Amino acid sequence: PEEPHIHTTRNALSQIYLRMGKIQEALSIWDEVAGQEELKLSLYNRAVEIYTEQEDYYKALHVLTQKLKWVANSPEETSTTEAILAIIRNRLSEANLHKVVSDFSSKYPADEALIRLIYIYDEQESYYREEKEIRRFVSFFPNHPYSEEAENAGKAIQTKLKKNRYLIAAVLPLSGKLAPF
Repeated sequence: PEEPHIHTTRNALSQIYLRMGKIQEALSIWDEVAGQEELKLSLYNRAVEIYTEQEDYYKALHVLTQKLKWVANSPEETSTTEAILAIIRNRLSEANLHKVVSDFSSKYPADEALIRLIYIYDEQESYYREEKEIRRFVSFFPNHPYSEEAENAGKAIQTKLKKNRYLIAAVLPLSGKLAPF
């Protein structure tokens, strides 16, 4: 419906849903509405604020990625992209990073989530998991600027693992009949 006051009514209903804590319902009202970017922008920003206050960074990230779709090629795109990167690099847990990768698979921001996972596993010295994430990154994003660096890191990990591939153990008799030897 395109009544003269429909957007004012949608905005009022969205604000009510936000106050009730029903953020998805508030956003869904605007899914198929073209234009009205100022109203959408304030609504999406408020939704991100609410999720951030609740420390639900995973849902805040999803709202930001929805927002990124319709703010493309506008001044707001840069700040939205920076907010997405800040959440991925500073706020998401390892489990949530895996969720982001499974949700977005070979699209943005899965690339940034995989890069973050690679760094996390490198810090933990979990080489097998790091190598797995590197292989997944290179298969999903072969033309990404980080791909070459990831491939080099993968090769370095393989050489580390080859050096420590076999463990040789020796049982030494420290007591009993064979202790003198």
